[in-house]
Amino acid sequence: LPPQKRNIGFVFQDYALFPHKNVFENIAFGLKIRKIPENEIKKRVYEIMEILEITHLKDKKIPQLSGGQKQRVALARALVLEPNLLLLDEPTSALDMNNKEKIIGELKKIGKILPVIHITHDFMEAKTLGEKIAIFMDGKLVEVGDKNIFKKPKNEKVAKFLGYNVVEMDGEKFAVSPE
Repeated sequence: LPPQKRNIGFVFQDYALFPHKNVFENIAFGLKIRKIPENEIKKRVYEIMEILEITHLKDKKIPQLSGGQKQRVALARALVLEPNLLLLDEPTSALDMNNKEKIIGELKKIGKILPVIHITHDFMEAKTLGEKIAIFMDGKLVEVGDKNIFKKPKNEKVAKFLGYNVVEMDGEKFAVSPE
């Protein structure tokens, strides 16, 4: 299918918001492209702004927003399209700890309603949000599993990637967790 017919919501790492548009216009953009009636656009945009607690920002331009606010606008823009799948590229990498925790809470809720593919380098984020975890190294899928993937790495390379210390005793190698 062509991209516009795949119904995948995508949140870019750098948010990719339109700086010359306000929050409402950014969120409504995809709906306007899809030629949704104006009254439906307004209804859906206000609903998603309410859920993400950004209604008070509706008239603000993007450069006036904090990182956490931009992240919520980017999420709203993707979710307002009612996608079948949400793809998130490092959604919390530019956020401070307080905003990061809030967004992770939002993402947990979203993950219960909608399938999410969440790309991250943050192991704690992956442990907190992931049901299935896939580890890619050098562009290749090297391991797939549940959260136990972090407790029992499959090989030395994965163990080192996950922060384990690999020690050798009597010709045998062991992965020792940093804790």
